[in-house]
Amino acid sequence: TLCVDEEHTVDMDRMLSEGQITVLNYALQLGSVDSMGFGLFFLLSFFDSVFRRNCEEGADILPHFLIIDELPVIIHPKFEQAVSLFRKYKVGIVGCLQSLDQMKKNESTKYLTNVLMSGCAHHSLFGRCGADEMKRYSDLAGKEWFVQEQTAQSETTLSDPALSYSVRESLQQQEALEGMKIRNQQFQEITMFSVVDSNIIPPYFGKVSFLDNKEKNWMDRPVFQWGDFYGNFASAGTLPDQKTVDSALENVVTDREKRMP
Repeated sequence: TLCVDEEHTVDMDRMLSEGQITVLNYALQLGSVDSMGFGLFFLLSFFDSVFRRNCEEGADILPHFLIIDELPVIIHPKFEQAVSLFRKYKVGIVGCLQSLDQMKKNESTKYLTNVLMSGCAHHSLFGRCGADEMKRYSDLAGKEWFVQEQTAQSETTLSDPALSYSVRESLQQQEALEGMKIRNQQFQEITMFSVVDSNIIPPYFGKVSFLDNKEKNWMDRPVFQWGDFYGNFASAGTLPDQKTVDSALENVVTDREKRMP
């Protein structure tokens, strides 16, 4: 990304225009400073590329999706622009975080919590959420009206007792979704806040599933031994010929296709 020639660097404008899939590992094992710096370097460069897209009405540009795991690690104030404007450029964001408490690192990220809460159309909540999520999403669900029935019993006289009953109804309000219901979801159960045709719909419960071993192993994943192609940059100081690399990778893909069911 930083030290290669123009031919081999990541071209984000081309990535967006051609619908390429780009995977970035910003390597938390390198330490918070280095990993955060590298992640932000990529992310902010990506933002600039998105805003260079042709956003005129009717422009023929491919939809693109930015998926960020552990979002609070590389959250940045520029996310406010992304959340509010990316849809205009046909780019969607999927952000994953373990808890909203992670957004309390500083005043900037605290502010972005409210931006994300109001700007994101779809929220998927797993169980075991914290107190902050319980309150926020219970408030987000709002209140609903229900009919409260009150039954009364009265007795006429002591000498000739007779009982009478009466029922009185009144309209009351209660939380549409209690925080404990969100927190107590079982494994793979989620609470969804979503929209349909840009209209808010009531929150609902769902269940997600993961790929089982049969689904994951329907074909072998290619394993690229990058060291065989590139060697030790520090000692070699040169890159192998690109045709050699392409040929080696093509052999791996061809071998994998032969073993496909």
